[in-house]
Amino acid sequence: MGLPTFMHRRRALIIWIVSAGTACLLACQKEPIPSDLVGVWGSQDGRYSGCYLRITDKTLVFGRADLSAASFAIQKVAVKNDHKVLICAITAVDQKGDPITVELHYVPQDRDEMWFKNQPGVRWRRFNGVHYRAF
Repeated sequence: MGLPTFMHRRRALIIWIVSAGTACLLACQKEPIPSDLVGVWGSQDGRYSGCYLRITDKTLVFGRADLSAASFAIQKVAVKNDHKVLICAITAVDQKGDPITVELHYVPQDRDEMWFKNQPGVRWRRFNGVHYRAF
């Protein structure tokens, strides 16, 4: 009777390992950044004169007027639709490993404008070409 019990435990262990591994892989996968958000964005709001936000599939870069920049590696992306607004929550970490989360709101019909959840009155527009210093 010892051998079947051992086989049952072994089978249960293998099933548990496979299940846990699958769950971990699914949890660790992130949604891709919506392609409409990929690019360089700037705001005409005076508080952000000369600043930009560069979004790639792997990074967020906040550029400042003094030519410095803060780069963040994207860890997690969650996208949902709320009526006509696409909401993209991005969790990223800086070079020290400190996390940030930003929530971007975007109307797909207006492909060149977005805003941050915490600043709905500040609109960011997509740069056409490399002339981002015009903002």
